[in-house]
Amino acid sequence: MKRLSTFDELTLKQFQDRAMLAMDNIKSTRRNDCPRCPDAHSEVAMKCSSRLDPDTETHGFLDGPMCRHVEAEAHRAAEEELTKRRAERMKHAGVPDPEVIKTLAALRVMPQPPRAWFGPDQSRRDAAMLVVEGAEAWLGYPDCRCLVITGDVGTGKSTAAAWIVASTQDNALWLPARVVDDLERWKPVSELAYRVGLLVIDDLGTERESDSGWSVDTIGGLLVDRLDSGKRTVVTTNLNGLGLVKRYGDRLRSRLSRRPQVGLIEAGTTDLRRMKREYQQRIGEAK
Repeated sequence: MKRLSTFDELTLKQFQDRAMLAMDNIKSTRRNDCPRCPDAHSEVAMKCSSRLDPDTETHGFLDGPMCRHVEAEAHRAAEEELTKRRAERMKHAGVPDPEVIKTLAALRVMPQPPRAWFGPDQSRRDAAMLVVEGAEAWLGYPDCRCLVITGDVGTGKSTAAAWIVASTQDNALWLPARVVDDLERWKPVSELAYRVGLLVIDDLGTERESDSGWSVDTIGGLLVDRLDSGKRTVVTTNLNGLGLVKRYGDRLRSRLSRRPQVGLIEAGTTDLRRMKREYQQRIGEAK
């Protein structure tokens, strides 16, 4: 067959004219129908040619489907799918609090403690904001392989760790430090804890201290191994830097001092859960 090197100008002109006519019809349909179209599931929307005509999407006329609800529907579906994936990621990792999973899965920015909780003394909010900003920064800084969040109970350490699990694409494991106290619970996850892409060691320092020192040595050795291998690790603990060194020895101290491979966030002492309860109580009394 002889390869055509030219085209029929008349045929091309006819095609262009028909395409312009189709485009005019789509614009007219949108212009006439949209003011009467209350939502994507209305009778008008279901019969709308700008929504149903496959040419508007397949051939890419202007901005695709002309129905004003199509883009909103697509965005809503994408958000629902993202929320579902984030929730599944946290559940699969083992994040223990269902309410935290439900809340964080639906959010796209890490939640900040409201200023109203703190009243006139806003300085107590600074440490909580440091946790929020530090967790977001760590997600965007791959050179920092380990993040240690220290602070008292209720300061947002575990919430920040759960947010990191939800926001990363790495296969993750949530490991409460006390798991090592129970061999039946530790054995099934021990191998995964060493090789998983993202490991969260929650409440480091709460594992049992025994005469043999097995629990402390095991969890300390796990953390040292991950630091040496450069695997991403998040640690939450009530211990400060000196407390960590005293409990796990100089071997860990030398590794925690590496910069920028290791980051440290001090979450402070303000119990955010107590602040929230007191604020809700004040609001209730005012009402």
